[in-house]
Amino acid sequence: MATKTKATPFKGGIWLPMRITTRVLPENYLESISFSGVKVNEPLSESLFTFKIPPGIQPAP
Repeated sequence: MATKTKATPFKGGIWLPMRITTRVLPENYLESISFSGVKVNEPLSESLFTFKIPPGIQPAP
């Protein structure tokens, strides 16, 4: 996939290999889900971050 180790800001998305714990607690809440990777694609857009959910984890309905 990625052959270069160069971070290109806001161009195709930035891959952040880190553990992110998201906690959303209004009506449709997600009980602290930890993702092993987060792909930042077009920040401050509809959903700030585009989460790459690993196989086995299902998003909340």
